[in-house]
Amino acid sequence: MFSLARKFLNRPSNIFHRSSSTSSEKWDIISAVSLERLPVVTRELKDVERRFFEMLNRHEKENSHRSDFELRVEADKKRALELEKGANLDLDSLPQQTSNDFLDACSEEFKKFKFSKRLENAQIENDRSSLKRAKDRRLLLIVKDQIDEKSIWLLPHKKYQNEPSLRETAEMALREKCGPNLRAKFLGNAPAGFYKYKYPKSRRNETVGAKVFFFKAQLVDGNVDEKLCPEFQWATRNELGNLHEDYRKSVTAFLIDEEH
Repeated sequence: MFSLARKFLNRPSNIFHRSSSTSSEKWDIISAVSLERLPVVTRELKDVERRFFEMLNRHEKENSHRSDFELRVEADKKRALELEKGANLDLDSLPQQTSNDFLDACSEEFKKFKFSKRLENAQIENDRSSLKRAKDRRLLLIVKDQIDEKSIWLLPHKKYQNEPSLRETAEMALREKCGPNLRAKFLGNAPAGFYKYKYPKSRRNETVGAKVFFFKAQLVDGNVDEKLCPEFQWATRNELGNLHEDYRKSVTAFLIDEEH
């Protein structure tokens, strides 16, 4: 696995503009975090999915063995017929609750049950800083940062500065950019994606550009500290238009496509 990861990371990027480079060029190494909030409810079934689901249910009902409740209903009917015929049954040994009583009790309990809302109100659904929106979608954290005196939407990132590993740099990036209240589970020690770009010529002093290594993580709990990061979004796959086109292509290459 690690040999494959090294092979992937050592090959040149074919997504962005190609530029000649020499072995003497120095690059800044950046760790970035692809942090996702997973769906909390299932998605609505499409018509073909619903019909297929109903067909499976019919097939299972027609071919499955009888459940304990169905056996209980049959036993109750049998005892009722015996009592009608004057059979001498030990009433103390009979169940205190019949299957019909049990079914009525379940129906009453079900009436009191309230399903969780699939959609929140329009204000919450349109608030991209809220984790309560788009419950049936994966949400990706993007933040606005200052790059070359410009405000640009990016994934949380940090320049590698002799940390023990690139993953630890990514963990530090999340803490420093988003605060300590945001807890995440990192998915492995190897990066999932790569992006390379050159700095403007006016900035090329010791380094000519940056090589960004993306690490995947999943949100456990908490949210971004707005004092540290006043501008952030939890974006669906269709809401990543704020990312630069080449950068977005590199990011979406390792994300699960939920829309197709």
